[in-house]
Amino acid sequence: MVKDAQVGVLRRKRMEGKTQEASAGAAGMSVRSARKWEHGLYPSQRRKPHTWRKREDPFAELFDTEVAALLVEDRNGGWKRSRFWPSLIVAIRAGSAPGSCARCSAGSGNGGA
Repeated sequence: MVKDAQVGVLRRKRMEGKTQEASAGAAGMSVRSARKWEHGLYPSQRRKPHTWRKREDPFAELFDTEVAALLVEDRNGGWKRSRFWPSLIVAIRAGSAPGSCARCSAGSGNGGA
């Protein structure tokens, strides 16, 4: 995958009057890639952020019931992870979040850690 810095080097070398082959070599890419990236947008400008989810959020339902309550309870800012994570793990094991931790209840032997 070509990076923005490589395209910048390629374009600078071309403006200096270097050949496409020499510019591609200086940028660390093939001549074929150099032809593609010589004009137009940079690679980061061409990428589109994906909008889909690869899997269902396992904590979606749990957040509204468990996590939000803990955050509201902690208005003074004294919240500690040591209080939060054990209660979250207990909620997952109790099945508060459907399908959130199949590995924990499957008897994997590691206790969900």
